[in-house]
Amino acid sequence: MKRIKQFLAVVLSVVTCFACAIFVGCGETDGKYNLEIAVQNQNGEIKMMEIWKTAYEAKHPEVNVVINNFGNDDIIGYMNKKAMNQNSLPHMVWLPDDFGHTFTDPEQGYFIDLREMYEKSADTDYSLYYESMLHAASNVGEFRPTTSYSGSYTGVKSNDAKYGIYFAPRDYNQIAIVYNKKAFNELKTFFGFDINNYYNPEKPEEWTMEKFALLINDLNTQIKTMGPAYESYRAIRMNIQWEAVYTTFVEALGGDGLINDGEINLDSQKNKAVYDYLWSNFFNEKNKVDINDNFSKGTTYLTVVSRPLILSYLPYLRDKNSGKVMMDFIPFPAEKVAAGTSGYGITKKHAEETQTVNGVTKTNKEIAWDFIKFIISEEGQNLGGKEGFIQPIVKSLKETGEWRQAFDPAMNHDAWFNGDELRLTIYNYFPGSMRTSLRTQTSNFFVNLANVENGAPSKREKLIADYTKNLEDVKKGAIV
Repeated sequence: MKRIKQFLAVVLSVVTCFACAIFVGCGETDGKYNLEIAVQNQNGEIKMMEIWKTAYEAKHPEVNVVINNFGNDDIIGYMNKKAMNQNSLPHMVWLPDDFGHTFTDPEQGYFIDLREMYEKSADTDYSLYYESMLHAASNVGEFRPTTSYSGSYTGVKSNDAKYGIYFAPRDYNQIAIVYNKKAFNELKTFFGFDINNYYNPEKPEEWTMEKFALLINDLNTQIKTMGPAYESYRAIRMNIQWEAVYTTFVEALGGDGLINDGEINLDSQKNKAVYDYLWSNFFNEKNKVDINDNFSKGTTYLTVVSRPLILSYLPYLRDKNSGKVMMDFIPFPAEKVAAGTSGYGITKKHAEETQTVNGVTKTNKEIAWDFIKFIISEEGQNLGGKEGFIQPIVKSLKETGEWRQAFDPAMNHDAWFNGDELRLTIYNYFPGSMRTSLRTQTSNFFVNLANVENGAPSKREKLIADYTKNLEDVKKGAIV
């Protein structure tokens, strides 16, 4: 029995040391604080984090940033795998403002409230960042400073955890329209179709929803006259299934909210008028809307996206001889335009654990927050923006940041800041665990609405009724 106990003690010691080595939660380390981060498995995301890692470690040689990724999982799959054993969570996790909130409910305890960290220094004063993005980082869609805060933010203060910030936003992703310059140059040369007749960057006040609709309708007509070689061409990849896109359209076209304070409102008369406008101007002919995401192939002339997706087009839309990027940007024609964000949460499981290097002891949340502070500083934002990875979260970089040098300084970078901020709030009434299903149902509704057959007026009432029922079933728990 004594030998068994001795053996178990040795095993326990090895396991404990192994755990400390992985999660760095105890004891003196090998001369560096280890900071483990998990990000989505996308080439651009990983490259951007590597840029920040290199720059930060050059300033802080005592820190070792370890980058892991989600593998084949999205944020939901990744976090679900970690939910049963939070010990396996890293110190920091990338979180988006939509599906990430499945895990930011303070009662779940996966991530810490970052308000305490923001409020410690003028370097992270709330006023430095876009307020709508800070709201987006709260699980209920509204952040409030704590009562101890004495900075410049003038909103309502509260210590209530539900108003906490559970990830630090690192980008401002407003939607805009990207167009294929090469394809439009060919249209002008061979068919006389000139995009400048619809959008003139020198006269942005003339760019309206009506001009946008006219462009798509005329482009559709042009495609149909160009012969069999152009049969697969489409005017635009609308991405209407995205929350930022359909929310902006509904607001711009006079809708009265798809979901209001938890009440499903798909069938209101004002919203039906929105659907009718979308159908008549964008969805009613097959050559108008690309449903297969062929913009990068050159067979779709325009696409509605947020800025980070531009990176995926570069290998295809760059002139082989000159190296010039053959695309440019048009603002989304609305007075209010939605923007999303993503950022980094600090896991609660490891936040208070400590690491000691050269006699200096720090908590993991202190180590993690210092890196986050670098990411959301002007320096960090310029590093990410210059490479085209992000649109800055820091307001001071709107006009002068290095993000305006990405791809080509001559491009219409102003297109990514158009109109007032439109917050994405329609799902905030519901618990985070329910929002993914609600978003999925609403997204599917707009996918069908944009379908030349399923969205036809003769089928629309049934479509509205079916998805109203689906959304109600999600609310009741019948669909999860």
